[in-house]
Amino acid sequence: MLDDYAQMSRAALALFASGGDGRYLAQARDWVAVCDAHYADAAGGYFFTADDGETLIVRAKPAYDGPVPSGNGSMAMVLTKLFYLTGKVDYRDAAEKLLAAFAGEVKRNPFAHATLLGAHDFLDHALQIVIVGKRGDAATEALLAAVNGAALPDKVLAVVAPGADLPPGHPARSKGQVAGHATAYVCEGPTCSLPLTDPARLAAALTAR
Repeated sequence: MLDDYAQMSRAALALFASGGDGRYLAQARDWVAVCDAHYADAAGGYFFTADDGETLIVRAKPAYDGPVPSGNGSMAMVLTKLFYLTGKVDYRDAAEKLLAAFAGEVKRNPFAHATLLGAHDFLDHALQIVIVGKRGDAATEALLAAVNGAALPDKVLAVVAPGADLPPGHPARSKGQVAGHATAYVCEGPTCSLPLTDPARLAAALTAR
């Protein structure tokens, strides 16, 4: 079912953010590709069942939340995060098309579509945090601890090894370390903060938002 792919993709992206293992990012992208191939509606959004499954009288395409977030709302979150992590505009386009497909339902009953509303806000106001440093190094881990200690539901975290490239169009693409120290940048839209090497200053900058 769509919900299975959507929630597992969210879990894979959470694991990628936690440990930086690229296999989780690749797995999330593979699951999204399956959804695009077998669940996507040309008008936007995703059906609950696959096109190669049992034939139904009607293929439902729900977007309202139940006891768990809706599959379509979760897919909007996944597509948005993949856009920010990879720089692939196709993911942003798909997220915008999905959100537009359910705009009328959200307007009629916003309380039932909290996940979709959250995804819309995430798409427009993501907080991109970049740490340039090696995972496992004490200085990098201290900056990571500062990020993880802040309540930031719309954050997209990227830990980049020195000399590695960020996706094209990322506002921190050309930025690096300061004097060889692990360095953090906090970016909103096209604007990034000054480089931050002190975990306390990074925590203060994040708390102020």
